[in-house]
Amino acid sequence: MSGYTLRSLLRGVPDRDLRSIEERWIGRGAAGESRARALVRLAAAMEDEELVQRRFKELSEKLSDLVETFLGAVDRARPLRAIFTAPDSPFRSRYEVEASLVALAREGFVLPVTPGDDGAAPDGAADEMLHAMPLELAQCIDGLRHRQRAELRGTLTLQGFLQERYYKDDARQRDPKDRGGTHARRVYKIYVMESSIRNRIAALPRPIRAVFDRVLATYGGLLPATELPRIAAEEEVDVDVDFLRKSLEEAMLGTVAPLKLARFGLEPIEPAVVVFFEVALFCLQDWSESHGGVQIDEALSSGVDLLTNLGRFLRDVATTRVQFTVDGNLYKASARRIVKNFLAIPGGYMPPETQARFIYGYCLGRRLIERSGERALRLSSDALDFEHRSLHEKLRALVAFVVEERGPQGEHYHQVRLRRVLLRLLRRLEPEEWYEALFVPFLARNAYLGKLDELRVEDFFAARFKGGGYVPSETAHQLCLQLLDFVRRRLYPLGLVDLGLREGRPVAIRLSRLGAELLGAEAAGEVGGHRSTVVVNPDFEVILFPGDDEHEAVHTLDQFCERLKTDHIHHFHISRHSVQAALTEGVSLHHIVQELTDRSRTPLPQNVLYSLEDWADQAGVLLLDEDHVLHGRRPEVLDRFAAHPRFAEWVVARRDADRLALRPETDFAELRDVARDLGFLIERQEGPVA
Repeated sequence: MSGYTLRSLLRGVPDRDLRSIEERWIGRGAAGESRARALVRLAAAMEDEELVQRRFKELSEKLSDLVETFLGAVDRARPLRAIFTAPDSPFRSRYEVEASLVALAREGFVLPVTPGDDGAAPDGAADEMLHAMPLELAQCIDGLRHRQRAELRGTLTLQGFLQERYYKDDARQRDPKDRGGTHARRVYKIYVMESSIRNRIAALPRPIRAVFDRVLATYGGLLPATELPRIAAEEEVDVDVDFLRKSLEEAMLGTVAPLKLARFGLEPIEPAVVVFFEVALFCLQDWSESHGGVQIDEALSSGVDLLTNLGRFLRDVATTRVQFTVDGNLYKASARRIVKNFLAIPGGYMPPETQARFIYGYCLGRRLIERSGERALRLSSDALDFEHRSLHEKLRALVAFVVEERGPQGEHYHQVRLRRVLLRLLRRLEPEEWYEALFVPFLARNAYLGKLDELRVEDFFAARFKGGGYVPSETAHQLCLQLLDFVRRRLYPLGLVDLGLREGRPVAIRLSRLGAELLGAEAAGEVGGHRSTVVVNPDFEVILFPGDDEHEAVHTLDQFCERLKTDHIHHFHISRHSVQAALTEGVSLHHIVQELTDRSRTPLPQNVLYSLEDWADQAGVLLLDEDHVLHGRRPEVLDRFAAHPRFAEWVVARRDADRLALRPETDFAELRDVARDLGFLIERQEGPVA
């Protein structure tokens, strides 16, 4: 590594300034101590990792950011002009940069380069005042950070452990053509083979095996060593920390080592009993099978009920007056009226009142509704677009929202990233197969901890430590419990997972068919399987017989029908109110008729077809064809439209009783929004006009 040594940088520093730097790093020197002796002691202090780390944390945020620019610079040196003109520079003037450099010089972190120092100034900076970080200090900080990154990965993962323990000094193994690197990869592949893991676990001494199983099943492979005596007593075995570490490391199954997590905003575990992530991934997945499967008394499934309730909320906003308070919350009377129409989600993990708050927050956040000056809600144009989306598109939008949603407890920064890891792991589960409830949260936590350095989590929490007084209080185990709460209170109501209960408590989860479709697998309705069908009776009852696209069919019928009950088949009822509300939300009459016709086992009853058209006419539905001609089955509706002054700029001429010509340059989206506010529903013609 090239750079400027401490001795060369201090060559031109006056004795008084040198004594000031010396006092900050190693205390006041002995009387009569020579300059050379002080330099030796000072250089040694700048190579002490613990001291360097403590002194670096004492710097203000602006000064530490300035130090970072020197760590990333060539030769750890930068001219003053380059610091001030950098695109990401936090400094507002040249004088501010100079003052910060003087402050760093007093601390000994950055010193001015005097003529004659070893090394050369960067190109184009010969006439600039050059500052540099002492080589000893830069090497110490770089080495400390590299060791911290390697230490965490080497403790949590088998790959990192092998790298640090056996291949750390073999720099050639990074070359794919090098024999040492090839050997390292082959050894790792052998150790992560399922048969190899099973054999190594089976060979563990009985006391170690008892503790290993307990750490894995109850704590997901991560246990504070302080809990070891209690677990050993409960398992009636005699195990000490040193014997446990030796046994786990020799078997390449885990280790016992400190987890220094404080810099990431988590409580450190010193020491921790760790089962390597690769081993835990296999063992937790294999656990339920080897123990006879997960035993449950009752299975809970929510399907698309929450999405249906979201549609009913939008329907209420479109057809009734939904008011909000000065604080922006829903009026209690409005909320009570809305939740009466909600479908109950089994299990009580999202009661109707909670659903109303969640749906209201989502609709506001995604601008599906707007607040008017009369403290009443109204639909936005985005709400109409939302209703035209497919089931999976709507669910993906809701999942994206809940991932970023701030929870009632826990560090939001960690939770957002953990939820993303959790969703990636859920994708790997076998659909409709039960797993222990904490299985996926455990794996998500372990995978996330191994990527803390890669995700640069430390940078986020560095500002809190700079302020002083910040002490992390969240434990690694709490991360799992909060993640499980997210599964129960958000992913389950959205229908991505089902819950398995034993004695009334959720003990298992499974990826639902809807969740498997949403998280990457091909949609069930697109694989050529059995399609859901309906029977439409003359009394407006609709009976749905589920097929492979059950969720899509239920969601579609929920848009314009009232759901009566759900069992192995679903019962709906078509009413004037439900149809007109759907039309107001942007569902076209053509779509309603087409959906019923395509799925119906028998021809649709004529009275049902007539009623659908009549209800649409009463709601003010008008059809706009590709020639910009507006069609209406009731002349009086077109009469009211043509007479309204707001539409005068678009109307060209009345063709006949049921046709009205509009200007070719008419913008459909604008026309639709204006007409909806005035009681007319404009639809594009999707079939022949009757």
